Amino acid sequence: MNTKLTITKKLLLTGFCGALVLCCVSIQTAFAQDESEEDPRMERYKAYEVSLREEVKAGKISKEDADRKLAAARIEIFGDKETIEAPERKITKEDYAKAEAEMRKMVE
Repeated sequence: MNTKLTITKKLLLTGFCGALVLCCVSIQTAFAQDESEEDPRMERYKAYEVSLREEVKAGKISKEDADRKLAAARIEIFGDKETIEAPERKITKEDYAKAEAEMRKMVE
């Protein structure tokens, strides 16, 4: 059996993993607390995060660039990075690795 993934399979796998991550984030957002109770700064931050995610999805910027821009926005909106805590990660590296492994099994 050929264990090397073709470029097409790699692209499909990457795209599917990305879509899976976006779906998980969307589901978690749907179950989030009522936004009317949130800090207006957090609403601004989340709106910017969504706009960056859409730009990544459209291929306008890379995920790394979006991460850098989001980190800079977090500092600008909430203050010095030493005085704030980053928003809680909702998808762990382990979750992502597990999803990636499952996708690889599907492609093979």
